[in-house]
Amino acid sequence: MIKATTKTPIIGLYDGTVKDLTEPFKIYAPENYSRALNLAPIYLKYGRKFNIRADIAWAQMIHETGWLKFKGTAKPEWNNFAGIGITGPTAVQKFTSEELGVLAHFVHLCWYVFPDHVNTLCSRTYDPRHFETEGKHHPKYNGDNTIARLGGAWAVPGITYSDKLVYFTNLINKQLGDGLEDVNPVPETDDKIDDKKPPLSDRLDVIVQMGHVGRTKGATGANGEQEFTKKLGLAMENLLQKTSLNYRVMEADNWLKPEPNKTKIFFALHYDGSTNKDARGYSMGFKPNTDPEFKNAMAISYGKLSGFKRRPDNYTSGLKNYYAWTTNKKRPIQHVEAKWYALLEHGFGSNTTERSWMFDNIDKIAKHHVDLIVEFLKGK
Repeated sequence: MIKATTKTPIIGLYDGTVKDLTEPFKIYAPENYSRALNLAPIYLKYGRKFNIRADIAWAQMIHETGWLKFKGTAKPEWNNFAGIGITGPTAVQKFTSEELGVLAHFVHLCWYVFPDHVNTLCSRTYDPRHFETEGKHHPKYNGDNTIARLGGAWAVPGITYSDKLVYFTNLINKQLGDGLEDVNPVPETDDKIDDKKPPLSDRLDVIVQMGHVGRTKGATGANGEQEFTKKLGLAMENLLQKTSLNYRVMEADNWLKPEPNKTKIFFALHYDGSTNKDARGYSMGFKPNTDPEFKNAMAISYGKLSGFKRRPDNYTSGLKNYYAWTTNKKRPIQHVEAKWYALLEHGFGSNTTERSWMFDNIDKIAKHHVDLIVEFLKGK
């Protein structure tokens, strides 16, 4: 999971688990770990249903309830996990079950980050603060769906509110630098959650892999390649979260468990480098003996967009040198299983002209890629 900032979108699919959400409670509030175990599957469930990142909602719950300690106005038995309607020391807003309290949390988030109702649950029936104005179901929506949107809006004055949500989101996802691994954890419990939903990767339409990102040794890419692929990947993520696709934008090696990860399209972002400053052109990496339809569509369309020369396709066996597979002496290990594979070397970063065009047009390239993916998958 990429490190969150105040610019991180709230909407999108979180690929974590019950354990990911609850692990911090073992350290910071072990007395409430059991209740966290009850709540986590509900947050994951409604995160999927509303296309809102469950880890960000969970981070907000941690902040609003003080790790479920409820030392403010709201009481534990109220099942109010997001401070909904708690406008002062005498304000009371109760929910009759934990599930209804979590549902209200997500429905209220929808009021801020979506322009209109997203499903039949998205209404005042489940969120008492889901106010409407004439012609608008979500009058609080202003086009901003990032964490920053909640600062000064959900909480008043809330000047540092979004910064606190970023902190807790990164704490959950072990992105704080010194991380949870540096803290002595509370011993494991025997409590288990049986999440019967299929693995996330079984539901994915596309995996976008940011080539070399996250690697500090070994195959770290051409000069500047990680910067380019990360910027492009994040720009694509911002656009993908506005679609109906199930997607995952990942660094080079952070595969979901279990492997192989399953998806319709596996699309890896790269660019080339060479000691020859005049080397130019783009090329496609491709897994042999698989359906080339997406690879061909991307190659033709990107050529029209960039105006670059198309170089011969690279039929690396199993894409093993591009992280789709790894190899050892005994057997290859498959990381991903897809119907369509494609790896795009967008051009030569070592060529000044091509490098400038690629970096100057990241948003245009991202829109091109996402539009093509959406159109390609129609009716598939």
